Amino acid sequence: MKKQKTWCRTGALLAAALLSTALWVPGVSAAGEIKMSSAVGWDGTFKLSAPTFVQVTVENQGADVNGKLVVTPDNPNNGGNSIAGSFEKDVVVPKGSTKTFRIEVPGGLFIQAVKIKLLDEKGQELEYVRPTQVAIQEGILLGGITEKKDDLNVFSLVNAPAVGNKINLRWMKNADLPDRVDLLQGLDVLAINHAPQEKLTDEQVQTIRQWVERGGTLLLSGGPNYQGGAGLFQDLSPVQVNGTGKATDLSDLHRYTGSKPSVTELNVSNGTLVQGAQVLVQAGAQPLIAVRDVGAGHVYYAAYDLSEEPFASWRGNKDLWANVWRDANFPAGSFSAQSNGGFSDPTMLLVNSSQLFRDLIPAIKTSVLVFIGYVVLVGPLMYVVLRRTNRREWGWAMIPATALLFTGGILLFDNGPRTSSTRAQTTAVINLKTDQIAEIAAGSSYLVTSGGNYSVEFKSDAFVYPTGLNYGSSGNTEARTVLGDDKPRIHYENVEYWSMRSSYLQGKLSDQGRVQSDLKIDKSGHLIGKLVNNTKFDMEVVHLLIGNQPYKVEDLKAGSTQPIDLAINSSPAVVQPTDFGSQMFPYGIGSTNQENEQYRNLVNYATSPALIGTAQVQLLGFTNAPLHLYKIDGETVENDTALSLVRQDLPIAYEAGGTTLPAGMIRPQILTQEGQVYAAPEGIRMSIGSVVMQYNLKKIPGFAVEKVTTNLDSAAYAMFDKQLYNFKTGEWVLVAKENTPAIGGDLVAQFVSPEGDLRVKFSSTSPQDQYLPYPSVGLEGKVSQ
Repeated sequence: MKKQKTWCRTGALLAAALLSTALWVPGVSAAGEIKMSSAVGWDGTFKLSAPTFVQVTVENQGADVNGKLVVTPDNPNNGGNSIAGSFEKDVVVPKGSTKTFRIEVPGGLFIQAVKIKLLDEKGQELEYVRPTQVAIQEGILLGGITEKKDDLNVFSLVNAPAVGNKINLRWMKNADLPDRVDLLQGLDVLAINHAPQEKLTDEQVQTIRQWVERGGTLLLSGGPNYQGGAGLFQDLSPVQVNGTGKATDLSDLHRYTGSKPSVTELNVSNGTLVQGAQVLVQAGAQPLIAVRDVGAGHVYYAAYDLSEEPFASWRGNKDLWANVWRDANFPAGSFSAQSNGGFSDPTMLLVNSSQLFRDLIPAIKTSVLVFIGYVVLVGPLMYVVLRRTNRREWGWAMIPATALLFTGGILLFDNGPRTSSTRAQTTAVINLKTDQIAEIAAGSSYLVTSGGNYSVEFKSDAFVYPTGLNYGSSGNTEARTVLGDDKPRIHYENVEYWSMRSSYLQGKLSDQGRVQSDLKIDKSGHLIGKLVNNTKFDMEVVHLLIGNQPYKVEDLKAGSTQPIDLAINSSPAVVQPTDFGSQMFPYGIGSTNQENEQYRNLVNYATSPALIGTAQVQLLGFTNAPLHLYKIDGETVENDTALSLVRQDLPIAYEAGGTTLPAGMIRPQILTQEGQVYAAPEGIRMSIGSVVMQYNLKKIPGFAVEKVTTNLDSAAYAMFDKQLYNFKTGEWVLVAKENTPAIGGDLVAQFVSPEGDLRVKFSSTSPQDQYLPYPSVGLEGKVSQ
């Protein structure tokens, strides 16, 4: 009987399970009522190092959907990614409609598996999809708004170092262009070639303008059809177009590329060069290719239609556009030579720094005084008292109790900073681009001591995400980045008591000003001139990074002028690698460890391979100016501190009578690397492999190189094979290990290209890891009158 009851109970459970299975449907998609498709960036193409977006198309044949799209990692622990949590956007998809949505996400999110879920208003999953994605591994990304998909094939064969050895092309439709500036940062170049004017909305035109001003590169072309699309940006163009015609004098193309053009004439747009623009190639008296700086960006103009045959198939296009792009200064993060085939995330340096709340640690003076008191009490005084009372065994309890008492005393008498329920700190790098535009990258940390749930709302147009680096957290970060309105928000949930949460932000600051300079090299090899601080920042602990060497200068208050007179160090390269942060703030010297650690982290972020660039002089100075980037639960944080590193490239004036640059002032660009090679800002580690470096010796137009010197005979390079590239023969020439090549006279034309490039190659067959400091290159020359 008991066995029969057991079988009856088992049968009832099975029946209930079958019934529940029959009734449960995995969202309405099981009936085929909802279909989803998605891709990351432009047709699945994006850059890991830049903000991007997921484009999701939802086709709904069922009931109305009023819910949200959520982009989330498959792994609940984020697979070790520094980017944490999910990204979500509210959506409405009526019955019988098909809608496309765009969700902003960091490119680095996709180093792991990701899925996109459609949730209803109750949070139930209706459908999910995995996006199409192809991360750019090398080269730059060029997007084209053109009449036909293959109109920009002229760029497909360009493999020059200036573009990271490859141009990745993506044709774009109107709907592909985002209306937020930060999402365009995933593009290196946007080309507009005779596109119909109606293809771009006013919002998109304004976004492209702002993107150029913040550092984007725009190419305008179209020939007789120029006004159709490129004409929308006439105020940015280097050429004021006033008509059309035929260009019959193409001899300057031969000069610029070394190849004779395949045609004798081109259909072109005619115009006049605007003030401040530069002609790269002429067609008679008309500019054929020109460039102009707009804000921190560049605008290029081509007078002809890039798709016009047979000129589009001319073999000289490869050299033409390699030369055109060489001064565009595309981010080094685009190039495989800089990323070493992997993905690193320097943003964590900012986040780490923001988590160092220095004022939460008791003051050193207070701690020392209490410790002295403790030593006096526990030592002689307690010993005398216990001995006289013959209670020395009490010491086993009184000594630890006294230690706890004094620890509590430190917290009691020095607890000012720790009494607030909410604290926040931001550490940032502010890159001054123009007087009006500064870019900011910031790590922020929040300490809400009560724990629970809270929301952080950020400034308009900021790109933000939560990080997986959180002190006091016992597990995965529960964070939801909510998008869709003007101000993004991060909701932190189930935060443990007295634990910290952190986020990363990048965006723009307006009207911060710049530091004006008039620097030059005098005959004794000193950098002289002055700095005028026309910014809003009081700068302290100021350094000038000259080539590969930092030099400390005086503090620079807002509105102040600082004279500069620095002797440039031209000594042989050091043989031990040391990052710039450690050079400026050595360990164990100076102020408290945490303060120095913040300084080091900010410097190392600003000088990371993707950001350091090749400027001869860079200004680095710290400021405690408030930033006001966020609010917590709608309230301004009262205890909110900020530490920012202000960075700016400073030009050097070349004198017409002759200029000499001491060795070490010119930073190289890494062109290619093979084998076991790791490139860092201060040098290279290499075992079996090779690396090619390029030095740009012509920083201004009209400069003629007369002599080049290097320190290739330094002991630091004795273990490497060294070669110089001969631009006349197209071959590498072995440099004798005991020789310091002094390139002058007729050798300049062989080893320095017409554009002013010097290329050096190092090779090693040793399996032992060796440090290769960047060679110091000196320069003599004149500016043509």
